[in-house]
Amino acid sequence: MVKLKSPLFSLDAHGSIGNSVTYQGNSRLKIARVKPPSPGGLTLPRQYQRWLYQDYVYLWPQQTPAVQAQYRAAGVRFHLTGFQYWMKYNLTYLPDIIAIYHLDHISGGLVLDSSRGGHTGTVVGPVPATGKIAGGLYFDGLNDYVTTPGISTLDTADEVGIDAFIRLDASATRIICARRVLPDVDNPLYFSLNMQKLNFQFTVGGVWKAGTYGNYEFTLGQFYHVGVSYNRADYRFYVNGLLDVAYVETAAMPTGSGIPLVIGAFGSGTQPFQGIIDHLIIRNRAPDASEFLRWSKRSYAL
Repeated sequence: MVKLKSPLFSLDAHGSIGNSVTYQGNSRLKIARVKPPSPGGLTLPRQYQRWLYQDYVYLWPQQTPAVQAQYRAAGVRFHLTGFQYWMKYNLTYLPDIIAIYHLDHISGGLVLDSSRGGHTGTVVGPVPATGKIAGGLYFDGLNDYVTTPGISTLDTADEVGIDAFIRLDASATRIICARRVLPDVDNPLYFSLNMQKLNFQFTVGGVWKAGTYGNYEFTLGQFYHVGVSYNRADYRFYVNGLLDVAYVETAAMPTGSGIPLVIGAFGSGTQPFQGIIDHLIIRNRAPDASEFLRWSKRSYAL
C-alpha cells in the first residue's frame, strides 16, 4: 500500500477541500466541519458602508502633504498609518457629509438621515416606491414633501455638493431639495428642475445668485443621476455622471441657520416635485467630476 507523504486534511489546504472545509477548536482539539456558504452579496447597509469606504479611499491622495502629515501624527498613538487613521476618522464621523437620505423606507412617518447630523425628516405625503438603488419616495406633484428641522449642521457656506437619483414625471418647476423661507433675503439652497432642466440658486441680501439653467433636457419617466457642485468659483451641473454645464459664481452662500431642509418642495409645499427621489446626499464640499461619475454608476441588486 502506498503511504501518503502528506495528510489529506491540513490547516493550509487549498482547492476544493480548502474552500469547503473549515476548522474550529482550541489549542488541544481541532474539528473539521463543512464551511457555511457565504451570502450571495452584501446587505444594503453593508453596501452603503462599502461605498463610503470607497469614497474616502479616493479622497486620501487628494489631500495635501500637510494634511496627510497631520493624520500620520494623529495615528501614531493608535499604531496606525496616516491612511489607516484617515479611514478610521472619516468613516466614524463622516465630516464632509451634511445629510444622507437613502429614502428606502418610511418608519413612523419619518425618514432617517444616515449622516452623523441626525436630520430626521418628517414625511408629509410621499409614499414608498421602487427607486434606483433600492427604495425611494414617490411625490405626487401636488402637496407632498419631506421636511427636517432647521439646525446649524445643515449649514453649507462656501462649498456644497448635492447628488441624487430622480425620476421626473411632469414638467414645470420641480424642487429636488431647498432651504428657503419667504421673503427671499438670505436663503442658502435651491436645487430644482425647471422645464426639465437643472437649476441651482441661493439668495444673499435679497439678491438671487447663480440661477442659470442646465443645458440637458430630461425625459419624463426615466431615472437619472443628477448632481451640482459649488465652490465660490463656479457651479457645475452633472447628469448621469457627465458634466452638463458650468457657470461662474463667487458669492458666499448664507448659512441659513434655522431654515429647514425640504425635499420635494419649498417649505410651503409650493413647486412640488412629481416623480421619485432616491439616495439624496448633501456634502459640505464641491465633489469633482470623477466622483459624480462613480456615484452615477452605483446600483444594488435586491
